[in-house]
Amino acid sequence: MSPDNLYFSQVTAPFTPVQGWTPSIPAGSKNLTKTSVQDIILRAKSGLSTGDVQREAHTAFNLGKLNEEHDNLTVAISFFKRFYFCARVLEDPVGASLALNRIGVLYFKKKRIEKSLEFHLKHSKITDTENAFLAYYNIGICYRLL
Repeated sequence: MSPDNLYFSQVTAPFTPVQGWTPSIPAGSKNLTKTSVQDIILRAKSGLSTGDVQREAHTAFNLGKLNEEHDNLTVAISFFKRFYFCARVLEDPVGASLALNRIGVLYFKKKRIEKSLEFHLKHSKITDTENAFLAYYNIGICYRLL
């Protein structure tokens, strides 16, 4: 593939920025209706080199968001779990906190409140004191429903 068909990725996600060429993934919602999620996954995986944890984290996060937008919650959870694993490998507490929050929210959307509570409790343990409010707020919502 030539660079003309690729986006130059400068990650704006909260983990360490990745620079380099990644496969072209449609950015707008108009393209997403014409492109299947499986096609995007195939293109994303083909652009990952073995051992490139930063790119894998970036891809997992974005595929988690994409699947969440399409209400594929189970698939989204699996991608956010992969993102969490990558954030832990990269020793990125902000990325790990973000992943745990998203997983907890997705389990909540699936009406699996106990599982949601489990991930929000994990989130509260690893987040810094300035950002702990979100975890405790979500824990309160889960307890109220239980």
